[in-house]
Amino acid sequence: MTAGPDDAPATPKGSTSAARVLLRGASWQSLAFLVPLALNLILTPFVFHGLGVEAYGKFLVVNSLAMAMGTFDGGIGASAQRYFTIYAGRDARDEMTRLLVSLIGIVTLVSVVVFTGLWMASPAIVRFFRTSVELEAETTFLLRTMVVVVGVALVRQLFACVLYSMQKFSIPSITGMLGHAIYAAGMIWTVRSDLGLYGVAYTFMAQQVLSTVVIIPSAMRFLTRSGLRFISGSELKDFFTYAWKAQIASVLEMAGLQGDMLIVGRFAAAQVGIFGPGSQFAFQLRSLPANAAGTPMQALIGRWVGESGEDATLPRFEKLQRLWVKFVSGWVAVGVPACLFGVTEWLRLDTSLPGQVAALALVGHFFPLLAIPTILWVLTLGRPELDMRYGLVNVTLNLGLTVAFIIPFGVLGSVAATVVAQLISFLFLLRQVRLHLPQRPRTPLAEVPWAEMALTASVSYLCVYGMSLVIEAGFIPQGALALVCCGLATAPAGIIYVLVVVGPREIKDMLDRRRSGRDLVA
Repeated sequence: MTAGPDDAPATPKGSTSAARVLLRGASWQSLAFLVPLALNLILTPFVFHGLGVEAYGKFLVVNSLAMAMGTFDGGIGASAQRYFTIYAGRDARDEMTRLLVSLIGIVTLVSVVVFTGLWMASPAIVRFFRTSVELEAETTFLLRTMVVVVGVALVRQLFACVLYSMQKFSIPSITGMLGHAIYAAGMIWTVRSDLGLYGVAYTFMAQQVLSTVVIIPSAMRFLTRSGLRFISGSELKDFFTYAWKAQIASVLEMAGLQGDMLIVGRFAAAQVGIFGPGSQFAFQLRSLPANAAGTPMQALIGRWVGESGEDATLPRFEKLQRLWVKFVSGWVAVGVPACLFGVTEWLRLDTSLPGQVAALALVGHFFPLLAIPTILWVLTLGRPELDMRYGLVNVTLNLGLTVAFIIPFGVLGSVAATVVAQLISFLFLLRQVRLHLPQRPRTPLAEVPWAEMALTASVSYLCVYGMSLVIEAGFIPQGALALVCCGLATAPAGIIYVLVVVGPREIKDMLDRRRSGRDLVA
């Protein structure tokens, strides 16, 4: 925590194009996601069969509970990211430090109180999800471990927000990759030593120690000694006026994402071990572009608004949104057929249900992906209640329809309910933006290349179906290699999409602009 040369703005105004910042951030974020994704592709069948269907299912349920617990921070994490990026745009490091110090104290106090209760309730929670007597003790141990892990992670995430706001994406990304290397080694050790869910818990402990000792010191150099004090009562009130709405929105988003897993875990416990891999794989395909570009986009938009104001930022935001919509449209069109065949070959199961779950789930994830720039715009402009309403509609429809559909239609009914909920809630969000924001960006639906998506999906289906025949004939072994081959088989569809949607001339122009340093989203 110093004052001097290191306290110069991370990206001085005009020194680095928005495209370069976005590409640099997205590259680091993508790398941090691709490494664990590759590890998971290799490890999932190994862990799935090594732990056993029930133990693996309980692992997924506990993981979903931990993710849900991580959202109960009073909206502090999401709000801190918004405030820190605006402070970074103004180079207001004293204010950033004061807010960080205040939030650390609040998060620590609340975590101790809330998570102590969850620790005590862990045995009852485990029994609620119909855990067998043989697995009760180790599942309880894993859940209690995750309670502590989440509490530590909430504090550490505030320091990560500082790094993101200063556009220092490499440190969190490298830390995440190292953490997943520990995860991989720990899971192999767990299965080979027959440690069950105890070994999974020890692995998560080791991950958290590494992340904490790297992230926190790295963020300290962007803080100031003069800012080591609490913010005023009026500033705290202003922050939490924003934060409580962000908290509700975060909880609703997580309920929508993890509700299926928990409902299946309760009402179709025997199928959760089969349902989980397909659902989680689709979520990973959603998370790759969302994590890669979401944080850099938020940092850019916050800085733009902090530097130039909302009206001047709107045209740049619309161009950024246009690029995003074109990318995720192609991503989903190529990915759905790959999920359908690839996940089935990956898990080496007699049933194609995981592949069907993954494909249908990715169709539904298309709409939240489209919504990401809109949500970031809404949050940056200080209107989290719009995101909160969007989440409320989504989770109400999702959970209600899932409970109604899971008994007569099984796990596919659960996924179909989620798709319907995601579509309707997305349309609701767009209407809220039109009604309540004076700075209304162009709707992302107007940017979606629907005909090109259909063509791409058809080509992708034919390519992956042909690859599945090769796998079934025994030329390629089932498992991670089969899934990778199914993904590679979509390459012709991806190339066709880029050529049709972007065009050779535009691709050349984008490369020329990139080489000359001109801004793609100016």
